[in-house]
Amino acid sequence: MAVLFDHPAAMAQLRAAPDLAPAFVEEFLRFDAPVQVTGRVPQTAMTVGGADVDERVEVTVLLGAANRDPDRFAAADTFDPARPDNAPLSFGAGAHFCLGAALARLEAQIAFPLLLTRFPKLNPDGTPVRRDRLVLRGYARLPVSAA
Repeated sequence: MAVLFDHPAAMAQLRAAPDLAPAFVEEFLRFDAPVQVTGRVPQTAMTVGGADVDERVEVTVLLGAANRDPDRFAAADTFDPARPDNAPLSFGAGAHFCLGAALARLEAQIAFPLLLTRFPKLNPDGTPVRRDRLVLRGYARLPVSAA
């Protein structure tokens, strides 16, 4: 909701066309993913982006940075639900892909259009309090008004 409050034209677009929810959810996940950092331990030595990584040495993976990579996403710092070929790494990839990803996406694709339809005057109301943590981000408090 905070992203939509910051982008009122996008909120109006989603309100008018709820069928766009899947694209909006993918862009929410790319633009401000709740999980920003994870760790991996490669079982074999490899080279990633020109850097040598030894086997069995923990590597910190910055998912949030990957989702804002300008080599992968044009205008990476812009919220754009119409972004083509949007495949964020917010739920990981490969063997470490989140088992709950499909359910989380489905819940969001249903919840956002329902909230916007049920509360057509939904607006921020007060000061939000972010939980800006290294790994798990989000809001401790996001006050809203439906009036």
